[in-house]
Amino acid sequence: MARELPKFVEDVFISPPRYLLQEALRKQGVSTQATLKRDRKYLFIWNTSALFLITTVGTQLYTVSIEILADRSFGDLLEDPKLKFTSSSPLVGYLTTNFKEHYGGICGSFKTAHIGQIRPQSHIEALSFPWGSKVCIKRPYNRQQVNQSRTNLWRLPVSEELETINQELKCIPFASSLMQLVYAFISREVKKVGLPSFSIPQMRYVKAARGRIQPNGGAFLIEELIEAGFVKYTNNQASEPLPWLEGNDLRHAKFLCFAQHVQWEKTEQQVFISDFQGLS
Repeated sequence: MARELPKFVEDVFISPPRYLLQEALRKQGVSTQATLKRDRKYLFIWNTSALFLITTVGTQLYTVSIEILADRSFGDLLEDPKLKFTSSSPLVGYLTTNFKEHYGGICGSFKTAHIGQIRPQSHIEALSFPWGSKVCIKRPYNRQQVNQSRTNLWRLPVSEELETINQELKCIPFASSLMQLVYAFISREVKKVGLPSFSIPQMRYVKAARGRIQPNGGAFLIEELIEAGFVKYTNNQASEPLPWLEGNDLRHAKFLCFAQHVQWEKTEQQVFISDFQGLS
């Protein structure tokens, strides 16, 4: 009989056990075929080539299924790092977007981003999702360099697109919970020594969801839209503010670097968040 590992009792005073962190990181690897089969439960795979060239299609209306990512604590994620959503089955809605029109005029290194709007098919009591508001729709892609002046972007096969979105969704609860850990640490210190002479930035991750186009099953990531004032605070190369920042942007970047230090120490030098960017 397999030995049951002891559970982690969540407490900001105690660093999580190293074995739980290592196991949680390991489980974020590539999903098994069984996981992919389960995640395809609500997909309707079309019988044609999975790859298609991104072409100008204009703004269109799509029927989509929506699964809103659940908020989770760091301790809960260490015990069970698998994806969890707020409801047991997807919600159905309508997405209006143009997958050819890139947000900001350019596409990212791995994903395209598009402004969209989603409304539910029927009345929904839960308001923890920006129904009817502008959202950011992100889809992964492959790049094919034709010549020096031309690059073709290709969508991934349906199963690969879903897996890529799942991998990104797995990271969001961990990052969000690591920021919660930082604020718990700050709260403890404030109780001990009092409030600092400066204001503490209040920052959080955007809400996110997984969407799937019906009936072909194309998957995409949905995030709250940051329309103005987007700032890149740090990058993946150094745990320090980017050199051109100033004013409040620099103050927020310094706070986020402090957050990295707390995360690194509290996880026994295993994990911290990098490449902070957004709006504050």
